[in-house]
This record gives sequence, structure tokens and C-alpha cells, in this order.
Amino acid sequence: LVEEVLETGECPIHEIGVVTPYIPQVRALRRNWRERCFKKLKAVEEGPKPKEPPKKKPRTQEKEEAVEGKPICESKEWWADPRGLEIASVDMFQGREKDLILFSAVRNNNSGRVGFLADW
Repeated sequence: LVEEVLETGECPIHEIGVVTPYIPQVRALRRNWRERCFKKLKAVEEGPKPKEPPKKKPRTQEKEEAVEGKPICESKEWWADPRGLEIASVDMFQGREKDLILFSAVRNNNSGRVGFLADW
């Protein structure tokens, strides 16, 4: 979902936050995000596959570029720095604002329980 938002230019990476109540989930999400960014960077460096035409920019981005001469999204190369996306626990994120917040409540353990969130 984050990648789709970034690819369309709807929101810059520094205005997106991913929040989860579990520290292990924060670590897993950060690790996954770094891996995705690395794969994207590698794919961009290698260029498009011969059979695949280059992707067109979204119309809104083309229109914005034509009007102001710059891209609608400041994070045009968001994959270059994975740290641009803030992924934090609820406690770490408290008191901050972002234009887009994604809440990850997924938790997996050997007993299949959701932990302290079960009380809510």
C-alpha cells in the first residue's frame, strides 16, 4: 500500500507513518521495507526489461509538472533511503502527525494469540 501511494505521488514519504503496538512487528516491518527498497533500487538501476515498456507517470503528476515544472511528489526516488518512511510503535509515535497513517495490528506467535490487544 505504501509503495502504491508513493508511486502515484499522492503523498511524500516523509508524510507517511506506519504504526504498530508491537516492537517485534516494528522490527519486522522495517526489515521488510528495507528489503523492498533494495529490490526497487536494484530494478531501477538495471532498467526496464526489454519486453516491458517504461511506465508512464500518473496524469496528476504530469499535469503538476507541466504547471510548476517539478514533480507532485518530493519523494520521486523514495527507494533510495528506506529511513524516509517512519515505522514506529504506538508509544514512539505519540504526539506526531502525518498526512497518512497505516496501522498494523498483525501479530503472529506460536500460540496464535494477539497478546495485550485482546483486552481491547
